[in-house]
Amino acid sequence: MEFSIRGIGIIKEADIKMDGLTVIAGSNNSGKTTVGRALYAVISAVEDLAEKQQQD
Repeated sequence: MEFSIRGIGIIKEADIKMDGLTVIAGSNNSGKTTVGRALYAVISAVEDLAEKQQQD
């Protein structure tokens, strides 16, 4: 999976490829938590959508 993040929190631009184990590292206040939350929100929304489609 590949994600592009633009203008979220302190992150101006980021391209993230998730393949196997993905580690997000950086100094304090560099946006690691923001990236994690954004990825979680996207993955959660996709899973919820897939579940709702199966119910219909």
